[in-house]
Amino acid sequence: VERQRHALTFWDHIVDGTDSIAFRLMYNTLRATYEPALPALAVVMADEVGRPDAYRELAEAISAGDPPHAERAARDLLEPATTSLLAALQNLENH
Repeated sequence: VERQRHALTFWDHIVDGTDSIAFRLMYNTLRATYEPALPALAVVMADEVGRPDAYRELAEAISAGDPPHAERAARDLLEPATTSLLAALQNLENH
C-alpha cells in the first residue's frame, strides 16, 4: 500500500508537469476512486508499484523530451497491472 501511495505521488507530479486542467480533473477522479481501494488492490498493483526502475525510466524519458520513449516506458510500466486488474474485474463479473 505504501508503494501505491508513492506511485500516486509520482503520477501527481506527472500530471502537474502537463499543466493541463483536463488531465488534472481526470486524474483527480481516478485517484478519488482508486485511493479508498488501495488495500484491496495491493496484490494486483504489485507488478506496477514494485518496479522503481520502470518509474525512473519513464521520468528520464519525460525529462529528456523523448515522447516515443516515454510512451513505451509508460506502457511497459502500466500494462501488466492494468491487464491483471481487468482480468480480476472480469472474473468478478462472471461470478
